[in-house]
Order: sequence, then structure tokens, then C-alpha cells
Amino acid sequence: MIKHDRLDEAAKQAAQADQCLVVLRSELADVDGSRPLEASVAVDGLTRFVDVWFDNVFTDFAVRDRIQRAKQNVAACVARVGTLLAELGGRADRTRQRLAAIETARVDLLTRP
Repeated sequence: MIKHDRLDEAAKQAAQADQCLVVLRSELADVDGSRPLEASVAVDGLTRFVDVWFDNVFTDFAVRDRIQRAKQNVAACVARVGTLLAELGGRADRTRQRLAAIETARVDLLTRP
């Protein structure tokens, strides 16, 4: 029972994470040059069904394997989002520098005798 409660909670949190990834993908579609984010952390209902109806050592190993793959997928998503944050931060810094240079040039042109 505890295992199934944990699986349910993990599935709920994975679904929420997938929704966040969908929003992030749609926001990144507006950013020129960004690579698409193709990741999913969802846990399907088949895992619970198989574990409930065929509860034995083999299904326990299968469930454990699915959980391990889901953990690896989550780690990959976290790493990818971290990389995206770094890339976007660098682009924002470069854009601020370009804007400052443009502003300096504008002021120089307007104040020239």
C-alpha cells in the first residue's frame, strides 16, 4: 500500500513536471536559435496495473527498472533546463551589452557638435 501511494505521488509530480515542460517548450519556441526541449518525465498507469495484478518478484524488478529510467529522465531534464538557463543568461548579458553600446553611440551622435 505504501509503495502504491509513493508511485501515485511520483506519477502526480511527474505529470506536473511534464506540464511545466510543455509551457517551457512553448515559451522557447519564441526564442530564436534555441534548441527544442524534448523531454518527458511521465510515469504511466501500466506500471501500477502490472504491479497490482501480478505482484511478484518479476514485476517488482520491472517496476524498479521503470522507476530507475524515470529518475534518469528527470536528471536529464534537470540538466537540460540548467543548460538552457545558462544559454539564455549568456544571451541576455550579450543583449544588454549591445544595448549599452547602441545607447552610447546614440548619445554620442546626439551630442556631437
